[in-house]
Amino acid sequence: MSQSNHITMKFTKLVEWMLIQSGLQFFTFMILADFALTLKDVRVLVPAAVRRGENVNLICQYDLEGDTLYSMKWYKGKREFFRFTPKENPSLQIFPVQGIYVETSKSNRSYITLKSVEPSISGKYVCEISADAPSFHTELVSSEMEVVDVPQNKPVITEIKPHYRIGELIRGNCTSQYSRPAANLTWLVNNNPIAATIRQYPSVKDETRNLFSNTIGLFLRLTPQHFANGRLKISCIARLYTLYNERVDKIIDEDRPTVFSASASQSFIDMPSSHYSSYHDSHDSVNNHNDAQIQADSSSIGTSFMVNICRTFILLSCAFIVMIHDIMLK
Repeated sequence: MSQSNHITMKFTKLVEWMLIQSGLQFFTFMILADFALTLKDVRVLVPAAVRRGENVNLICQYDLEGDTLYSMKWYKGKREFFRFTPKENPSLQIFPVQGIYVETSKSNRSYITLKSVEPSISGKYVCEISADAPSFHTELVSSEMEVVDVPQNKPVITEIKPHYRIGELIRGNCTSQYSRPAANLTWLVNNNPIAATIRQYPSVKDETRNLFSNTIGLFLRLTPQHFANGRLKISCIARLYTLYNERVDKIIDEDRPTVFSASASQSFIDMPSSHYSSYHDSHDSVNNHNDAQIQADSSSIGTSFMVNICRTFILLSCAFIVMIHDIMLK
Protein backbone atom coordinates (compact mmCIF):
# COMPACT_ATOMS: atom_id res chain seq x y z
CA MET A 1 0.00 0.00 0.00
CA SER A 2 1.38 3.37 -1.06
CA GLN A 3 1.87 6.18 1.39
CA SER A 4 -0.82 8.28 -0.33
CA ASN A 5 -3.41 5.56 0.10
CA HIS A 6 -2.49 5.22 3.76
CA ILE A 7 -2.97 8.95 4.29
CA THR A 8 -6.30 8.80 2.48
CA MET A 9 -7.61 6.01 4.73
CA LYS A 10 -6.59 7.88 7.87
CA PHE A 11 -8.33 11.01 6.61
CA THR A 12 -11.47 9.00 5.81
CA LYS A 13 -11.56 7.49 9.32
CA LEU A 14 -11.04 10.91 10.83
CA VAL A 15 -13.98 12.29 8.85
CA GLU A 16 -16.17 9.35 9.90
CA TRP A 17 -15.21 9.85 13.54
CA MET A 18 -16.01 13.55 13.30
CA LEU A 19 -19.38 12.81 11.71
CA ILE A 20 -20.20 10.29 14.44
CA GLN A 21 -19.26 12.77 17.14
CA SER A 22 -21.31 15.48 15.47
CA GLY A 23 -24.30 13.14 15.26
CA LEU A 24 -24.00 12.27 18.92
CA GLN A 25 -23.76 15.90 19.86
CA PHE A 26 -26.80 16.75 17.70
CA PHE A 27 -28.78 13.89 19.23
CA THR A 28 -27.78 14.99 22.70
CA PHE A 29 -28.76 18.56 21.84
CA MET A 30 -32.18 17.42 20.64
CA ILE A 31 -32.73 15.44 23.84
CA LEU A 32 -31.72 18.40 25.98
CA ALA A 33 -33.87 20.73 23.90
CA ASP A 34 -36.80 18.37 24.28
CA PHE A 35 -36.20 18.18 28.03
CA ALA A 36 -35.94 21.96 28.27
CA LEU A 37 -39.24 22.45 26.43
CA THR A 38 -41.28 19.85 28.27
CA LEU A 39 -44.50 19.57 30.29
CA LYS A 40 -44.23 20.13 34.04
CA ASP A 41 -46.08 21.20 37.18
CA VAL A 42 -49.27 19.35 36.29
CA ARG A 43 -51.79 19.36 39.14
CA VAL A 44 -55.54 19.21 39.64
CA LEU A 45 -57.82 21.22 41.90
CA VAL A 46 -60.76 19.00 42.74
CA PRO A 47 -62.88 19.61 45.87
CA ALA A 48 -62.68 16.77 48.38
CA ALA A 49 -66.41 17.09 49.04
CA VAL A 50 -69.35 18.92 47.51
CA ARG A 51 -73.07 19.05 48.31
CA ARG A 52 -75.53 17.09 46.22
CA GLY A 53 -77.11 19.19 43.47
CA GLU A 54 -74.34 21.82 43.25
CA ASN A 55 -72.22 22.69 40.20
CA VAL A 56 -68.53 21.83 40.50
CA ASN A 57 -65.39 23.15 38.76
CA LEU A 58 -62.57 20.66 38.09
CA ILE A 59 -59.34 22.53 37.32
CA CYS A 60 -56.24 21.11 35.65
CA GLN A 61 -53.15 23.32 35.87
CA TYR A 62 -49.95 22.73 33.88
CA ASP A 63 -46.86 24.44 32.43
CA LEU A 64 -45.90 23.52 28.85
CA GLU A 65 -42.57 25.43 29.04
CA GLY A 66 -43.07 26.90 25.55
CA ASP A 67 -44.36 23.65 24.08
CA THR A 68 -47.80 23.34 22.43
CA LEU A 69 -50.81 21.64 23.94
CA TYR A 70 -51.95 18.60 22.04
CA SER A 71 -54.87 17.55 24.27
CA MET A 72 -56.43 17.74 27.71
CA LYS A 73 -58.60 14.81 28.80
CA TRP A 74 -60.71 14.10 31.90
CA TYR A 75 -61.53 10.61 33.18
CA LYS A 76 -63.92 9.34 35.85
CA GLY A 77 -61.94 6.34 37.02
CA LYS A 78 -60.83 4.81 33.70
CA ARG A 79 -63.64 6.21 31.57
CA GLU A 80 -62.96 9.33 29.51
CA PHE A 81 -65.81 11.84 29.52
CA PHE A 82 -64.17 15.07 28.29
CA ARG A 83 -61.52 15.92 25.68
CA PHE A 84 -60.11 19.22 24.49
CA THR A 85 -57.91 19.09 21.35
CA PRO A 86 -57.06 22.60 20.00
CA LYS A 87 -56.07 21.47 16.48
CA GLU A 88 -59.25 19.47 15.89
CA ASN A 89 -62.69 20.71 14.89
CA PRO A 90 -64.66 20.67 17.06
CA SER A 91 -61.97 21.07 19.66
CA LEU A 92 -64.24 20.01 22.54
CA GLN A 93 -65.77 16.54 22.78
CA ILE A 94 -68.04 14.97 25.41
CA PHE A 95 -68.29 11.20 26.01
CA PRO A 96 -71.29 9.81 27.91
CA VAL A 97 -70.69 8.58 31.46
CA GLN A 98 -73.74 7.93 33.63
CA GLY A 99 -74.45 10.73 36.11
CA ILE A 100 -71.86 13.17 34.69
CA TYR A 101 -73.15 16.25 32.90
CA VAL A 102 -70.57 18.74 31.57
CA GLU A 103 -71.59 22.36 31.02
CA THR A 104 -69.75 22.93 27.74
CA SER A 105 -70.19 26.71 27.77
CA LYS A 106 -68.11 26.86 30.96
CA SER A 107 -65.44 24.30 30.01
CA ASN A 108 -62.12 24.80 28.17
CA ARG A 109 -58.44 23.83 28.09
CA SER A 110 -58.00 24.65 31.80
CA TYR A 111 -61.12 23.50 33.62
CA ILE A 112 -64.53 21.90 33.26
CA THR A 113 -67.86 22.45 35.04
CA LEU A 114 -70.04 19.55 36.16
CA LYS A 115 -73.76 20.29 36.61
CA SER A 116 -76.03 19.17 39.48
CA VAL A 117 -73.72 16.50 40.85
CA GLU A 118 -75.10 13.38 42.55
CA PRO A 119 -73.53 10.95 45.08
CA SER A 120 -73.30 8.30 42.35
CA ILE A 121 -70.44 10.18 40.66
CA SER A 122 -68.21 10.22 43.74
CA GLY A 123 -64.75 8.77 43.10
CA LYS A 124 -61.42 9.39 41.36
CA TYR A 125 -61.06 12.08 38.67
CA VAL A 126 -58.01 12.07 36.38
CA CYS A 127 -56.64 14.86 34.22
CA GLU A 128 -54.36 13.87 31.32
CA ILE A 129 -52.23 16.54 29.62
CA SER A 130 -50.32 15.80 26.39
CA ALA A 131 -47.82 18.12 24.70
CA ASP A 132 -47.65 18.31 20.89
CA ALA A 133 -44.85 17.05 18.62
CA PRO A 134 -42.01 16.43 18.83
CA SER A 135 -42.11 15.49 22.54
CA PHE A 136 -45.73 14.25 22.94
CA HIS A 137 -44.94 14.31 26.62
CA THR A 138 -47.97 13.12 28.65
CA GLU A 139 -48.75 13.35 32.35
CA LEU A 140 -51.72 12.17 34.41
CA VAL A 141 -52.76 13.57 37.80
CA SER A 142 -55.75 12.44 39.88
CA SER A 143 -57.78 13.43 42.93
CA GLU A 144 -60.81 12.07 44.83
CA MET A 145 -64.18 13.85 45.10
CA GLU A 146 -67.20 12.84 47.21
CA VAL A 147 -70.72 14.15 46.71
CA VAL A 148 -72.43 14.27 50.10
CA ASP A 149 -75.85 14.70 51.69
CA VAL A 150 -75.43 16.91 54.77
CA PRO A 151 -77.76 16.55 57.79
CA GLN A 152 -80.80 18.82 57.68
CA ASN A 153 -80.80 19.43 61.45
CA LYS A 154 -78.43 19.92 64.36
CA PRO A 155 -77.27 16.93 66.41
CA VAL A 156 -79.42 15.92 69.39
CA ILE A 157 -78.26 15.16 72.96
CA THR A 158 -80.42 12.64 74.82
CA GLU A 159 -80.59 10.84 78.18
CA ILE A 160 -78.77 13.57 80.13
CA LYS A 161 -80.64 15.04 83.13
CA PRO A 162 -80.67 18.77 83.98
CA HIS A 163 -79.27 18.15 87.50
CA TYR A 164 -76.45 15.93 88.78
CA ARG A 165 -74.56 15.56 92.03
CA ILE A 166 -70.80 15.30 92.35
CA GLY A 167 -69.82 11.63 92.10
CA GLU A 168 -72.71 10.69 89.82
CA LEU A 169 -72.12 9.13 86.42
CA ILE A 170 -73.43 10.90 83.34
CA ARG A 171 -74.66 8.52 80.67
CA GLY A 172 -75.79 10.21 77.49
CA ASN A 173 -75.90 9.99 73.71
CA CYS A 174 -75.46 12.42 70.83
CA THR A 175 -77.01 11.58 67.47
CA SER A 176 -76.68 13.14 64.02
CA GLN A 177 -79.32 11.89 61.61
CA TYR A 178 -79.68 11.32 57.89
CA SER A 179 -76.50 12.17 56.03
CA ARG A 180 -74.21 10.54 53.52
CA PRO A 181 -71.64 9.66 54.71
CA ALA A 182 -72.34 9.61 58.46
CA ALA A 183 -71.25 12.77 60.27
CA ASN A 184 -68.28 12.78 62.65
CA LEU A 185 -69.27 13.44 66.30
CA THR A 186 -67.20 14.93 69.14
CA TRP A 187 -67.94 15.58 72.84
CA LEU A 188 -66.75 18.67 74.73
CA VAL A 189 -67.04 19.51 78.44
CA ASN A 190 -66.87 23.21 79.26
CA ASN A 191 -65.56 23.77 75.70
CA ASN A 192 -62.62 21.38 76.19
CA PRO A 193 -61.92 17.85 74.97
CA ILE A 194 -62.83 15.42 77.72
CA ALA A 195 -61.09 12.57 79.51
CA ALA A 196 -64.05 10.23 79.62
CA THR A 197 -65.26 6.96 78.20
CA ILE A 198 -66.69 7.52 74.74
CA ARG A 199 -68.51 4.81 72.82
CA GLN A 200 -68.86 4.99 69.05
CA TYR A 201 -71.94 3.06 68.03
CA PRO A 202 -72.26 1.55 64.52
CA SER A 203 -73.90 3.82 61.96
CA VAL A 204 -77.50 3.02 61.11
CA LYS A 205 -78.58 3.11 57.46
CA ASP A 206 -81.99 4.26 56.30
CA GLU A 207 -82.53 1.93 53.36
CA THR A 208 -85.36 4.04 51.95
CA ARG A 209 -83.32 7.21 51.59
CA ASN A 210 -79.87 5.61 51.52
CA LEU A 211 -78.77 7.91 54.36
CA PHE A 212 -76.91 7.23 57.60
CA SER A 213 -77.37 8.20 61.26
CA ASN A 214 -74.47 8.24 63.69
CA THR A 215 -74.52 8.04 67.53
CA ILE A 216 -71.76 8.56 70.08
CA GLY A 217 -72.09 7.73 73.78
CA LEU A 218 -70.67 9.55 76.82
CA PHE A 219 -69.80 8.10 80.27
CA LEU A 220 -68.44 10.76 82.64
CA ARG A 221 -67.95 10.54 86.42
CA LEU A 222 -68.48 14.01 87.84
CA THR A 223 -65.94 15.71 90.12
CA PRO A 224 -65.91 19.19 91.72
CA GLN A 225 -63.60 20.35 88.93
CA HIS A 226 -66.34 19.82 86.36
CA PHE A 227 -68.59 22.49 87.92
CA ALA A 228 -67.93 26.23 87.66
CA ASN A 229 -70.25 28.26 89.88
CA GLY A 230 -72.48 25.23 90.15
CA ARG A 231 -72.82 24.73 86.38
CA LEU A 232 -71.45 22.36 83.76
CA LYS A 233 -71.71 22.64 79.96
CA ILE A 234 -71.67 19.54 77.77
CA SER A 235 -71.43 20.04 74.00
CA CYS A 236 -71.71 17.78 70.96
CA ILE A 237 -70.25 18.83 67.60
CA ALA A 238 -71.19 17.19 64.28
CA ARG A 239 -68.93 17.72 61.25
CA LEU A 240 -68.98 16.57 57.64
CA TYR A 241 -65.89 17.72 55.71
CA THR A 242 -66.01 21.54 55.54
CA LEU A 243 -69.63 21.56 54.40
CA TYR A 244 -71.36 20.99 57.75
CA ASN A 245 -70.35 22.01 61.27
CA GLU A 246 -73.09 22.20 63.91
CA ARG A 247 -72.94 22.31 67.69
CA VAL A 248 -75.51 21.74 70.44
CA ASP A 249 -75.00 22.54 74.14
CA LYS A 250 -76.64 21.22 77.30
CA ILE A 251 -76.33 23.04 80.63
CA ILE A 252 -76.27 20.93 83.81
CA ASP A 253 -76.78 22.40 87.28
CA GLU A 254 -75.09 20.92 90.31
CA ASP A 255 -77.63 19.20 92.54
CA ARG A 256 -76.59 20.08 96.10
CA PRO A 257 -78.24 18.44 99.18
CA THR A 258 -80.61 20.75 101.13
CA VAL A 259 -79.09 21.68 104.53
CA PHE A 260 -80.93 23.69 107.23
CA SER A 261 -79.02 26.70 108.42
CA ALA A 262 -77.49 26.36 111.91
CA SER A 263 -78.12 30.06 112.55
CA ALA A 264 -81.83 29.57 111.87
CA SER A 265 -81.93 26.66 114.32
CA GLN A 266 -80.18 28.68 117.02
CA SER A 267 -82.30 31.81 116.51
CA PHE A 268 -85.15 30.50 118.63
CA ILE A 269 -82.85 29.01 121.26
CA ASP A 270 -80.87 32.22 121.60
CA MET A 271 -84.01 34.44 121.77
CA PRO A 272 -83.82 36.98 124.65
CA SER A 273 -86.03 36.14 127.65
CA SER A 274 -88.15 39.25 127.16
CA HIS A 275 -88.86 38.23 123.57
CA TYR A 276 -89.45 34.70 124.71
CA SER A 277 -91.93 35.91 127.37
CA SER A 278 -93.60 38.22 124.86
CA TYR A 279 -93.86 35.35 122.45
CA HIS A 280 -95.54 33.13 125.05
CA ASP A 281 -97.84 35.96 126.22
CA SER A 282 -99.05 36.54 122.71
CA HIS A 283 -99.41 32.82 122.22
CA ASP A 284 -101.41 32.50 125.47
CA SER A 285 -103.56 35.47 124.47
CA VAL A 286 -104.43 33.75 121.25
CA ASN A 287 -105.24 30.55 123.08
CA ASN A 288 -107.43 32.38 125.65
CA HIS A 289 -109.33 34.09 122.86
CA ASN A 290 -109.91 30.77 121.17
CA ASP A 291 -111.12 29.22 124.48
CA ALA A 292 -113.59 32.10 125.07
CA GLN A 293 -114.89 31.70 121.55
CA ILE A 294 -115.39 27.99 122.10
CA GLN A 295 -117.23 28.61 125.39
CA ALA A 296 -119.48 31.22 123.76
CA ASP A 297 -120.28 28.82 120.94
CA SER A 298 -121.04 26.08 123.46
CA SER A 299 -123.37 28.39 125.49
CA SER A 300 -125.19 29.39 122.34
CA ILE A 301 -125.68 25.76 121.38
CA GLY A 302 -127.04 24.96 124.91
CA THR A 303 -129.58 27.82 124.84
CA SER A 304 -130.86 26.81 121.47
CA PHE A 305 -131.28 23.25 122.68
CA MET A 306 -133.37 24.29 125.71
CA VAL A 307 -135.64 26.50 123.60
CA ASN A 308 -136.37 23.60 121.29
CA ILE A 309 -137.24 21.34 124.28
CA CYS A 310 -139.66 23.94 125.70
CA ARG A 311 -141.41 24.30 122.36
CA THR A 312 -141.83 20.57 122.09
CA PHE A 313 -143.20 20.30 125.66
CA ILE A 314 -145.78 23.08 125.07
CA LEU A 315 -147.00 21.43 121.87
CA LEU A 316 -147.38 18.07 123.57
CA SER A 317 -149.26 19.67 126.53
CA CYS A 318 -151.70 21.40 124.18
CA ALA A 319 -152.32 18.18 122.34
CA PHE A 320 -152.98 16.38 125.66
CA ILE A 321 -155.49 19.03 126.85
CA VAL A 322 -157.41 18.85 123.56
CA MET A 323 -157.54 15.09 123.80
CA ILE A 324 -158.94 15.24 127.44
CA HIS A 325 -161.54 17.82 126.37
CA ASP A 326 -162.78 15.56 123.58
CA ILE A 327 -163.11 12.63 125.96
CA MET A 328 -165.19 14.63 128.48
CA LEU A 329 -167.60 15.84 125.80
CA LYS A 330 -168.36 12.30 124.84
